[in-house]
Amino acid sequence: MAHHRGAVALVLGVCLLMAACSSSHPNTSQSSRSRRVRPTPPSNSTNIYAAAGKDMLSKHVVPSWDHKTLYVTNDLANTLTPIDPMTGKPSGLDIAVDDPYNMYFTPDGARAIVVAEAQQRLDFRDPHTFALTKPVPVDCNGVDHADFSADGAYLIATCEFSGKLVKVDLRTETVVGYLEIGGSPQDIKLDPQGRIFYVAGAASGAGETSGSRWGAAAVGRAQHRSGSGSEPDCVPAACPAHRARPRRDPQ
Repeated sequence: MAHHRGAVALVLGVCLLMAACSSSHPNTSQSSRSRRVRPTPPSNSTNIYAAAGKDMLSKHVVPSWDHKTLYVTNDLANTLTPIDPMTGKPSGLDIAVDDPYNMYFTPDGARAIVVAEAQQRLDFRDPHTFALTKPVPVDCNGVDHADFSADGAYLIATCEFSGKLVKVDLRTETVVGYLEIGGSPQDIKLDPQGRIFYVAGAASGAGETSGSRWGAAAVGRAQHRSGSGSEPDCVPAACPAHRARPRRDPQ
């Protein structure tokens, strides 16, 4: 149990550091081009230090579905670096994957979804070999973060450079529709009750929307914090916002 808590703390530390040090904007600073991943260590002295290299543009650290491996998404290198969360060291060779800005695993662990931001795609892949099974093009620029509905039937992803959200049916692996919310939506997270998606935006702060209100062919009106309007209302403490992390209890 102590090892499990340490691994979870390590994952959280890495993710927070990667979010702080990287930028999803095309004009990326030199600091975000490093492959060095240095989290604030948990209660022990474990550090992750990925092999140094230039112009790799490591963007995120993603835990595997079973939490046994961490994957560093190397955007410009078109690779994933597997890391052992218990040692903080690479656990294998880099895996060739096209344009991995970000990555998710479906709630049932059956599929990996690589967010190919520059290619404007969500690539469904085998969760173990990462072989491509189905590319899903999206008609919006800057697709980067996503979260899943409580029943695992669909996901909603943000499109940072076009001010939109995109909904994808996970049963058919097809786009359901788009919702224009303006600003620069970045992170998105489902609330603990499984009803509302919270959206963090660098320009528009934080808002909320209900994925169940989206129609099959067209997208319904989003429900935001103050009720009506086409743009999310800003939560003052979260303006501007890059990440959203609601607590997983109902408080």
